[in-house]
Amino acid sequence: MISSEVKDRLRQFLRISSLCVKVFSFINRIVFFQRGMYPKLTMRILGLQPLIKQKTRRAEQEVVTRELLWAAFIELLAFVVPLINFHKVKIRLQKLTGTKRSPPNPRTSMSAGNMLSCASCLQSPPVLPTCSVCAHVFCYYCLSSNLQADSNYECPICGIEEDRQQLRPVRVGHVGVQDS
Repeated sequence: MISSEVKDRLRQFLRISSLCVKVFSFINRIVFFQRGMYPKLTMRILGLQPLIKQKTRRAEQEVVTRELLWAAFIELLAFVVPLINFHKVKIRLQKLTGTKRSPPNPRTSMSAGNMLSCASCLQSPPVLPTCSVCAHVFCYYCLSSNLQADSNYECPICGIEEDRQQLRPVRVGHVGVQDS
C-alpha cells in the first residue's frame, strides 16, 4: 500500500504539472498566433507540422477575401437598390427597345372586375382607392408615391400620363367604381 505522505506528494506533483501544462499551452497559443505554427502544445513538443501548410493558408485567405467581397457587395446593393426608380427604368427600356403597350380594350380595361383592384400593385380591394386622369383605380399610396418618384408617371394599364393635381378619391361599390 502507498502511504498517505506519498499520496500527498503525488497529488501535489500532479497539480503542479497540470498547472505547468496549462501555462505552457497558453504560451504556445500566443506563439501560434504570432507565427502560425504548432497550434497545439503536443505538436510543438513532437515537432509535428501540417503537410500542406502554405496552400491551406492561401486557400483560407482566398475564402475569407471572397466572403468579405460578397459582404461588401451585398451592403452596396442594400444601399443602392432602394434608390433606383424601377418604373422609370422600365419606361426607358420600353422606349429604347420600341415595345409599346397595346391599346386598351374598352370592354376589359373598364370592367367592374378590373376596377376592384389597384392598377399598380394589384391589391384587391385597393387601400384608399384613388384615380387620376384615366379612370383606373389605384391605392392612394401607389399612385402618389409613383407620381412623387416620376412626375411623368403613366398608368401601367393604358399608358396615359397621370397628374398629381387631378387625384380624386373613389368609392368602390359592389358593381363598379363611383366618384365620391
